[in-house]
Amino acid sequence: MLALSEIVELWHVLTMLGLIMIFMDIILWTFFMFPIGIGLLLTAVASLWIKDSVTLIYTSSGLIVLSYIPCFFLSKRASGSQNPTTPMDNYIGKTVTVTTRITPTKPGTVSVFGENWTAQSARNDVSFEPDESVTILKVVGNRLLVTPVTQSIDPTH
Repeated sequence: MLALSEIVELWHVLTMLGLIMIFMDIILWTFFMFPIGIGLLLTAVASLWIKDSVTLIYTSSGLIVLSYIPCFFLSKRASGSQNPTTPMDNYIGKTVTVTTRITPTKPGTVSVFGENWTAQSARNDVSFEPDESVTILKVVGNRLLVTPVTQSIDPTH
């Protein structure tokens, strides 16, 4: 009777684990398991020549770490931008209506397409009363910075 080690070689196991990691990353889209899978596939190839288990472990670790480098840059490129945007960023420059009073020291609320959002005056010398129109200058977390409608919009400030 044949032992399992005579039928299944180490490179078979490493190849299967590598492919499983790559396919799982394709399904989950995390860019975490993909480099590990690539590293395991490269280790499977290296195991054909390296027979010492300690050397193979070091080789595997190094290959996995090295495979993260191109994957890191590919994931940055795939994301399309360095600064992630939120759906609220699309509302910068839009005119909205104040629903509760906004003063330079106390935030209020504005109505953005029927939803109330916390808003704060972008200027320290301007207050806004209910039913007044304001322009969204910037989104900071879950708070909107607003300016008078007549003021020019420059979201970089």
